Amino acid sequence: MNCTDFAQKEVAEQYLSGQLSEEMREAYESHYFQCEDCFAELEAMRVIRAGLEELGPGRQSRRTPLRWILAVAAAACLSVFLWRSSSREAPAVLPVERPVLTAQVAPPPYQNATLRGTQSAEKVAFRDAMRGYSKGDFAGTASALRIVLEKYPDALEARYFLAICRLYSDPHSDVAHELESIANSNSTYSEEARFYLGYSLLRSSQLQAARRELEAVIAQHGDYEGKARELLATRR
Repeated sequence: MNCTDFAQKEVAEQYLSGQLSEEMREAYESHYFQCEDCFAELEAMRVIRAGLEELGPGRQSRRTPLRWILAVAAAACLSVFLWRSSSREAPAVLPVERPVLTAQVAPPPYQNATLRGTQSAEKVAFRDAMRGYSKGDFAGTASALRIVLEKYPDALEARYFLAICRLYSDPHSDVAHELESIANSNSTYSEEARFYLGYSLLRSSQLQAARRELEAVIAQHGDYEGKARELLATRR
């Protein structure tokens, strides 16, 4: 289906209302993630619905003036009108970025366990490389972890956190293969690696593959089951 088909069938309205079949929802999501025009139309409709819900019976908010909601709704309607009347070669009316989910999914925590006795050189190198991780310096930590892996290429912990750092420092990084390898390793990082694999696939708009991985996490009934359910819920 193309843009015209989705518009004629009022798919966007049904999508926001949760009335689409799973097959149609997946087809529409795959389309609007790649189409600036349809994505702009969907966001405009989302604004209108939010404004109407704000003014629903018993839900009027003192914090949101009526004139503001109406103004936003009018602007959204105008954007949709311009989108429908413009040619397919014209730029998108509303230059909206793709959904950014980083704020919804925190990176996995890291705690430097203090061990008694002598630690291996590999453990010491990894610990030192992770100093900036808890401060959010993912790019710097990634560089340090690469140095660790040059010396200790089989260090699974360093591989895992390098993939995580790449995921959070570069929104366009492709870490799915590395996370999949760790998820299938039957290590202590298997479950969370599969969760972040699903997250990475979701960010790159591979919706069906993301759903498959997140459902696999749920089936494990482990520590990340609730997070996987929550992340799946944001895409329904």
